[in-house]
Amino acid sequence: MSEQTILRGILINAYTRSITEVAIPTGTDPIYKELSKDATNPVDCFTCVDIAEDPDGMIQTLFVDDNGMFMQTQFFKISNHSTPLAGNALLLGTDMENGESISTSMSIDEVRKHVEFLSRIQVLAGCGERW
Repeated sequence: MSEQTILRGILINAYTRSITEVAIPTGTDPIYKELSKDATNPVDCFTCVDIAEDPDGMIQTLFVDDNGMFMQTQFFKISNHSTPLAGNALLLGTDMENGESISTSMSIDEVRKHVEFLSRIQVLAGCGERW
């Protein structure tokens, strides 16, 4: 039996307005589980948003609820992304050679500098403005 790889990720929890380090196994099921934490509706599909490239060329990828803007009530804004995101997000790195998820190289402090939690009113008020 092969040993399962554990990845270091960072969970942006829009419901508790917290940013925490998480250790998750590889695969999509653990991503769904993390994205569904504290959510009223479990996440049934997600999308990937590349938000940064580190000096070594590794891409930092946010996994977010694909239906979030339609179904979620909690939001956040992250630097390098033009619009608010809804629900929770999981930050992992991406291996550019094979496209697989790997541990993020970003620290929690780095992520905290780039995240702003938003209310529904702030999101609705900003709909006509450029974020």
